Amino acid sequence: MNSFFISSHYVSVMFINQRETAKRTPSSFLTCPNMKLESLLFTLAVLVPRIVVGTPTKTSAGPHNPRVTINISGTYIWRKIFELDNRKNKASVDYSYKVTESGLYNSRTFNNDLMAGIKNYPPNSTQFEPNASYSPVFIGFRERNGNSDDDVYNVLQKVVHEQKEDIDSFSKSENRKLTVGAGTRVILYQRVFELPGIMVKTGVLKWTPRPLPVHNVAENVTIEMVMMPRKYLKELKAVCSDIRGDAPPDRVRDWFGGTTDINDTYGGKFCWIVPVMTTNVNEAQTRVELSLPQKADPRYVNLAQGTKGSQIYLHPIRQSDKNLFISGVTLARFESDKYSSLNNTIWPGLPKGYTRNINRKRQAKGQYLYLVWRLERTYM
Repeated sequence: MNSFFISSHYVSVMFINQRETAKRTPSSFLTCPNMKLESLLFTLAVLVPRIVVGTPTKTSAGPHNPRVTINISGTYIWRKIFELDNRKNKASVDYSYKVTESGLYNSRTFNNDLMAGIKNYPPNSTQFEPNASYSPVFIGFRERNGNSDDDVYNVLQKVVHEQKEDIDSFSKSENRKLTVGAGTRVILYQRVFELPGIMVKTGVLKWTPRPLPVHNVAENVTIEMVMMPRKYLKELKAVCSDIRGDAPPDRVRDWFGGTTDINDTYGGKFCWIVPVMTTNVNEAQTRVELSLPQKADPRYVNLAQGTKGSQIYLHPIRQSDKNLFISGVTLARFESDKYSSLNNTIWPGLPKGYTRNINRKRQAKGQYLYLVWRLERTYM
């Protein structure tokens, strides 16, 4: 009876019974809601070092839009998956095994560690704005080489996309077979990319007859990021005119490309909403309150000027117990009540808030109009 030694060191391989051909992970970043993340999260918490931020440089894109370029260090690791020792046998042995290529991106972990690294610099040694929360607008390997896998690059692009609150992940498994020759030993390694909040187990595998030397196990790579301060809503201005052509160019747009006039089909003046944005988190708002009183409030501009029915006011407010702030606003106009489906229609998958129907107290029946806002977490 043949005997053999198996040493398993990583969760990406599961034995079914027990040749390897490396395959690439598809470039698309798929979400796998059924993926078990406990082991990956444990690895992120235990093995991954904190983000190390290189000396930042400032390149101005205008007086109110400073771009800051920083370098951070990621790590490629040859992670030992398993070892099959058949040196004591005179016959080859066939085995079946499963290889899993996977990745995850945790935006909260990544951004928290990134801003913590930035804070380690003295205030006079950086070009970061005070009271601002920064967000990457570009990220990539400083030098693309054989170690810069496309699947890792694709996961990194999640950093510059709109930030979800949940963990984004993909996973793909494949069953394979291996024949271990008589009197031989094989060790299988998988290349893994690690950064706080990011882990990618790539499709690149390496077979060796003996353990890799320590200095060949890990390799640091430089990742370049261009960052901009995040913009949040400070206030909403109401602009009204008798002339349609006076519409402000920076007014709030309609999600579906329709009219931006609040009084559309109701007559009266043309009225628009203009957002005022800020990079100062202390001025950022968390929600918008819709007010529809019967009597005018002289402190504010009525968005229903010249129409019959209630007054219309929109008031951004800041809730002290919230840490998600408004980073974008849009109008959403429908022919029927869509309040219950707004969450899945506008900025799907992202945190948001929205008003009730702005037109609900008009005298004449018309379209259903909502103001929807996108929410983003601050990292300071």
